[in-house]
Amino acid sequence: MSKGKKSKINKMEKLRQILDNPYDLKIKKSISKDNENLESIRQRLSGEPSKADMKHALADILSKKYSSLKPKVAVHTKKEKIVQPKTKQFEVTEQASGVKDKPFEEDLYEVEKVDVSEPEFLEAKPKEVAKETSPEKSISEEPSLIDKKDKMVVFQEIKIIDKIQMYRPIIIFEMWAFTLTLGVVAVSGLFLMRDWLFLNFGVYGDKFIPTPEGTQNIHIWFGFAFAVLGLFHLAIHIFSKKKEILPKQTLRDFKAFLHSGMYLIGLARREDYGTSERFNGRQRIIYLALVYILGLTILTGLLYYMNFLSHDLAMIHVIPAGLSIMVLLFHFLITIRKHDSIALKGAFITGKLPRWYVRKNHPIWYEKNEDRKRTNQ
Repeated sequence: MSKGKKSKINKMEKLRQILDNPYDLKIKKSISKDNENLESIRQRLSGEPSKADMKHALADILSKKYSSLKPKVAVHTKKEKIVQPKTKQFEVTEQASGVKDKPFEEDLYEVEKVDVSEPEFLEAKPKEVAKETSPEKSISEEPSLIDKKDKMVVFQEIKIIDKIQMYRPIIIFEMWAFTLTLGVVAVSGLFLMRDWLFLNFGVYGDKFIPTPEGTQNIHIWFGFAFAVLGLFHLAIHIFSKKKEILPKQTLRDFKAFLHSGMYLIGLARREDYGTSERFNGRQRIIYLALVYILGLTILTGLLYYMNFLSHDLAMIHVIPAGLSIMVLLFHFLITIRKHDSIALKGAFITGKLPRWYVRKNHPIWYEKNEDRKRTNQ
């Protein structure tokens, strides 16, 4: 291969390298001084100024700098003002008094002051333009005849509602009634379940705490009271227009319920609320579960009381009762885990929640309330 072809190949290879990366210093060093074309291409691609550009720029600067040596400042001679001192002119009049022939008497002269008019300096002031005042804003300068008592400003007190109604008074009554009756039924049921297990299976052997007398009657009577409260609650719930406690997105609410269990045992840092409207996902699933479990418990209890179920089949009543106690215990433990005394106070005492609490824990319900207030206003 001839030298001419080799040099062409080398130039093409260097040109390709320049196009790939014009900022590479190795390419700059590899280009010889003879290859000015390649060097100019590299400088243009990399943005470096070439020698020719630098010469042109220097020539432009020099031509602008030394283009004209004429002074660009106009010099004027200063004219001095001659200030003449102010003088007062006096007119002297000669007045003859007595006889001039007396050599020993001096001549008397009367000096009279003459006023000289001096130039006065006048201060030029702009004319004041009278501002046009509207009849609504014009204020009479005459003293008003209104008494001072009438001038007193009365401020109307504006009540800022910082709490939102969460539960009605009847719901608070239901919560207290359900809690008390269910507590008595649960405690008496535990004593009866222990006796039943001991009689049928010999479990627990000796009794450390003896069963009080009349426990079975207490369990039955409070069970009837609990059933009446359940029917009363269902009647209120059926005739109410809003059924916000029922699950809307069951799968999402059930996931929130499971996530609450993870939060209770410490496997999650915070609780997932699911569809956090007036009631969150955990509350909806717990409510639905209690409706079915407690309904089954009341039904089996009635059947056992009316002797439709034998003594050996009492387990059918014990299992749903135990599940209901576990679900309620889970609900209260979650509240204790969150240290949520505000929710407990609102559910059992005031029925109201602070606005900031609703905005944080029930954001969708908060926005709906605000939109409803705006439309009413």
